[in-house]
Amino acid sequence: MKERIREIAGELIKTAAERALRPGAVAEPDTGYAAFVDRFPYERPKTRTARFPT
Repeated sequence: MKERIREIAGELIKTAAERALRPGAVAEPDTGYAAFVDRFPYERPKTRTARFPT
């Protein structure tokens, strides 16, 4: 059992080292959701605005 755990740990360390050496892609922020939400007008109820001002 201990030997298998050592094997798995070694594989995980090797995988982590390989990932650290690979360049990563930078993702652009998603603006689609904000544009989608802006298409739906919303007025806050007076009871909500009194408790949670914006």
